[in-house]
Amino acid sequence: MAVIVRLINRIARHNAIIIVIVAIVAPLLSVTCSHAADAPSQIDSIILFVTAAVLILLGFFAWNITLKRQVKAQTEHLVSEIAGHRQAEDSLLQIQQQLEDIIQFLPDATLAIDREKRIIIWNRAIEKMTGIPAAEMMGKGDYAYTIPFYGEARPQLMDLLFEYRDELAAQYLNLSREGDTFTAEVFCSAMYNNKGAWIFIKASPLHDNSGNIIGAIESIRDISDLKQAEQQKLVMEQQLQQAHKMESLGVLTGGIAHDFNNILAVIICNCSLALQRPQLAGELIPEIETAAQRAAELCRQMLAYAGKTQFFMKQVNISALLNDMLKMLKSTISQNVVIKPLIPADIPAIKADAAQIRQVIMNLIINAAEAIGEAQGEVCVSLTKTEIRTGQPEKDHLGKIIPPGWYICLEVTDNGCGMDDVTKKRIFEPFYSTKFTGRGLGMSENLGIITAHKGAMQISSQPGHGSSFKIYLPVLTSDAAREALLQQAAPSAWQGSGTILLAEDEPQLMTVAKNLMKALGFTVFEATNGQEALELYRKNAEYINLVVTDIGMPIMDGYELFRELKKITPELPIIISSGFGDVDVTSKITGGEIAGLLSKPYRFDQLRDVLRSVAERK
Repeated sequence: MAVIVRLINRIARHNAIIIVIVAIVAPLLSVTCSHAADAPSQIDSIILFVTAAVLILLGFFAWNITLKRQVKAQTEHLVSEIAGHRQAEDSLLQIQQQLEDIIQFLPDATLAIDREKRIIIWNRAIEKMTGIPAAEMMGKGDYAYTIPFYGEARPQLMDLLFEYRDELAAQYLNLSREGDTFTAEVFCSAMYNNKGAWIFIKASPLHDNSGNIIGAIESIRDISDLKQAEQQKLVMEQQLQQAHKMESLGVLTGGIAHDFNNILAVIICNCSLALQRPQLAGELIPEIETAAQRAAELCRQMLAYAGKTQFFMKQVNISALLNDMLKMLKSTISQNVVIKPLIPADIPAIKADAAQIRQVIMNLIINAAEAIGEAQGEVCVSLTKTEIRTGQPEKDHLGKIIPPGWYICLEVTDNGCGMDDVTKKRIFEPFYSTKFTGRGLGMSENLGIITAHKGAMQISSQPGHGSSFKIYLPVLTSDAAREALLQQAAPSAWQGSGTILLAEDEPQLMTVAKNLMKALGFTVFEATNGQEALELYRKNAEYINLVVTDIGMPIMDGYELFRELKKITPELPIIISSGFGDVDVTSKITGGEIAGLLSKPYRFDQLRDVLRSVAERK
């Protein structure tokens, strides 16, 4: 029995629950033992019960200690978890504060909205931009974030992230999208107390952990200064372009004046001879007409250079044109530069605008002369007929293959300073020049003209070894040349009828034009200005079939006369006669409303062809 008690006590030290069970079971065992013994001792029973009671107390005491230990362990675990949560909360608050500091630090005005379009971010930069503090904007909805920029509640760029709408996208300039980010430019009229400003905007979505869009953020940058700088740059470039053109025109003026004086001398002298010897008029008049045509081409060249005329493509004798240009340019370039021409007489014709080809020749030769500088040098100018064959391709300055066929090759070579690779790559930039006082536009203009004529250019140059420019222009095909010759050689005997109202303020031109029209079978009403022509038409509208009007007239010009006549009779055919250039006319009057164009000076056959086309069309 004593052994059992000792065993129970030992076990009780390690497990209170076992002690309690033993304490309950021990009396039962003692009772059982007492029944089994023949003469139990009363003292042993007392001791057993006392022992049981002590064990029960020890069991409850041990259980209490165990519970305390468990409570302490749980408490320590909870304290540790709470500390971890507090640390996580502190870290989160720290991250939130860092993000807040970053957003407030951003130099661009920044705002963000949630899915319900309520403002959740309004940083200091946007406060400064709009003058509205964040306290007044946070939590606001109903597109309140657009009012400081547009003066009204309306969607803006970041709303495209929720729903793309074409009418909203159309309100932004340079709108682009990369992934889920939009960028654009827009003018905001309400900014800076309704002074307005240009802004650059960038908008991106805000996502939750599942990738769903839960809002949007937008950065806004004032680019008004940049826009103003761009506008100023554009104005300066336009001024520089105009200055370059004026400088080129200045270089050209001396040659044109020299050539014009020569032309006028031919005209005046032949007129004097015709007066003195009328019998030679048949020989002298063609010379006078040829000289006048040369003068007209010079005028068209200046108009083309000023952008006032369109290309006038016709059969051109490139050899004669080049010889004329060389005569003119010899008087404009420096005396230390010698021009050496190699121009065969049997070079075939090309289809081209003579004035534009003259411009190319002038630019190439002047550039070559300036590359020589003050040293003694020479510029070689040659013309050859060249075939580019299939399978033996030639490449232009960009490495593009020149189409096979027959070409006229104009080559201008100088022994000047030459160009390095960087310069060769940049010479076609509109405002690039290696000269402090250079034109800058010459080569870019040349390239445009050559491309328009379906030609090509090759460049060869080395520093210190001069430069060579080859211009390839397609040869006029035999069929096209034959057709052009037939058109020139077959004058028409066409005669018209009816009445023309002629408005012209130049008396001599009025007389000549009237006589030419009468020779073609027309009756002519004369008016020296637009107002007089308008009154004549009102009185004689039933008789007048056609109107030919000048543009530059006193009291009422040709543009206003055109509009007034069209109000009275919309279907009335009106021919515009102008020396300002076709582009100038068609920029102010829709081309479809004009019955025909007569560019001054015009020949009899040109007047006849325009009148015939209008009469037959009617």
